[in-house]
Amino acid sequence: FSERFGERQPAYRHYEDWTKMLSRYQLLLRQGRPRMDLAILRLDARFRLLKNHYVSLMGNGGYSFDAFNKTIADGKWLGGVGLGYAYNSIVGPLKATLHWSNVTNKVGFYLSLGFNF
Repeated sequence: FSERFGERQPAYRHYEDWTKMLSRYQLLLRQGRPRMDLAILRLDARFRLLKNHYVSLMGNGGYSFDAFNKTIADGKWLGGVGLGYAYNSIVGPLKATLHWSNVTNKVGFYLSLGFNF
């Protein structure tokens, strides 16, 4: 992994700029007063049905706290589930996902085509 940060990487000359930018963002994020802490758990399972056909099950859970030192009963449970289908096409994966969250209490639909960038 040492090659990741060396001169063999084309973006190597910009690492110093990125590090300075991240330090400025960290400084901005430390200003003000924290509003809440959030703990998150995400579980995904993907099953191959046939060649190029996949089904995914997704589950997300979280708990928000005013501060982690309070009891769990003081927080709010956040959760969501999803069911997805994917097909590996010539132009990239075609994905369709149905999802539900207790934040909106609605069923949603997501469709995508192509690779993530």
